[in-house]
Amino acid sequence: MVLSDRTIREEIAAGRIVVDPLGENAIQPASIDVHLDKTFLVFRNSRLPYIDVRQSAEE
Repeated sequence: MVLSDRTIREEIAAGRIVVDPLGENAIQPASIDVHLDKTFLVFRNSRLPYIDVRQSAEE
């Protein structure tokens, strides 16, 4: 699905799209420009259907 800049703004205002921080000129005709840091977090897919917060995060 491609959203227009107007629709992107509407979805942000409604809280259905969240970008934090959202730069003043970040919304483009069909995209949101983001800037990434030098550090990335890589998430490991889990075989568990849910997260049990009572258990250790180590697998």
